[in-house]
Amino acid sequence: MIRGAKFFIKALFLLALSLNLALGYREQAFIYLISCPYSPAVALRALEEARELNPASPLPFILEGEIYLRQGLYDYAQKAFSIATEMGGGVRALTGLGDVLFALGKMKEAIATWHRALEMAPYDSALHLRLGRALLREGKFQAAAFHLEETEDQCLLALTLAPVSPFRAMRLTENCPELEGLKSILSISDEAVRLSELGKFYIAIGEYGAARAVLEKALELQPESPEGWAFLGYALSRLGLDPSHAFAKTLQLDYTFQLGHYFLGLHFLSRGDVEKAKREFLYALTIEPSNPYFLTALAEAEIRSGNYQEAENRLKRAVELAPKELSFRLSLAELQIATLMRSDQEALENVRKILELYPYDPRGWELVGIAHYYANRLDLAESCLRRALELSSDSPRALYYLGLVYSLKGDKGKGRELYRRVQEIAPSSVWAQRAYWAERR
Repeated sequence: MIRGAKFFIKALFLLALSLNLALGYREQAFIYLISCPYSPAVALRALEEARELNPASPLPFILEGEIYLRQGLYDYAQKAFSIATEMGGGVRALTGLGDVLFALGKMKEAIATWHRALEMAPYDSALHLRLGRALLREGKFQAAAFHLEETEDQCLLALTLAPVSPFRAMRLTENCPELEGLKSILSISDEAVRLSELGKFYIAIGEYGAARAVLEKALELQPESPEGWAFLGYALSRLGLDPSHAFAKTLQLDYTFQLGHYFLGLHFLSRGDVEKAKREFLYALTIEPSNPYFLTALAEAEIRSGNYQEAENRLKRAVELAPKELSFRLSLAELQIATLMRSDQEALENVRKILELYPYDPRGWELVGIAHYYANRLDLAESCLRRALELSSDSPRALYYLGLVYSLKGDKGKGRELYRRVQEIAPSSVWAQRAYWAERR
């Protein structure tokens, strides 16, 4: 049944393509061509032909920008959308340009670009949603709520209204089971405590700009909170801003506050100051020696220093302390298999536990497939890597290793096909570089 449906859809596509070619609408035919599931390279060649047929049309540049955006080639995408905008590409070109600027972290430029698009399409709910999300990320809650009112995303609206209208936000969360934690925070009567907990909640979901805004407000009400300053410092660090004042304030208020040292260590690690990071993690562990997060962070610092045995010991201890936590087991598996290229019983046992606890996580299947590849168990490697790709079809690492497996099994054609796929979907990654050389061996 499914195969028949796919054949029918393909037949309809080919019929539309043939009719357009027969009637002389060659540019439209090329547009149909890039809409089908061919490789980006084929689509880009088709767009070159479309531009030659109608140089005044902005549509090929828009479609080119969308291809580059999906590939993560933001500079190329920005150039294509900018040209399309200059050519009068309208809402679609401006929306794409805003998406690129947002991906590049140029928040103000992205918001301004989407506002230009909104002037042309004031009732476009997708544009309102983009603006609402961006303004929430900036911590501009009232402005974000204004745009989100024009969308159907009531849960995101609740998340946005939480700092400025907690009672309305509480009502909206009734239909948002994923915001159960937010509901309990909104029920806190003390404003300073509520805002502080809300800041931590925003950090947990990666909304660091929103966290910064509410934590700064909480600290105005409760300026002697070492915890508040520590979380503010962490949010500022993740935003790429200077957190030194916040961390200094934390440790001035309570030098033994372990989270202050932990967050400061993460900040040093993000800047590449590995020795300073290790010093902070070690101090945090003297206060709380059984914290698996501190152990994992110290292990990361040891890996960057090349101290793999020490890092492995730390990660094993973290797994012992929290045996069902996926991230700790994955960190250990990444070190043992991806970095140290081990395929022994101990390494496989850890990754098998990941598959037992989280059978639908593609990273576990990917790692066990890589381990079997290193052990030259090619049939098992192929089976596991295929399973990983069923769960995450565009994983460049899984595609690369599956290409290696096919090459070793003598199927050079399949291997080259996968190497090219890696280069198409992740052209700027280390896996694309490896695939490039593997294809030429």
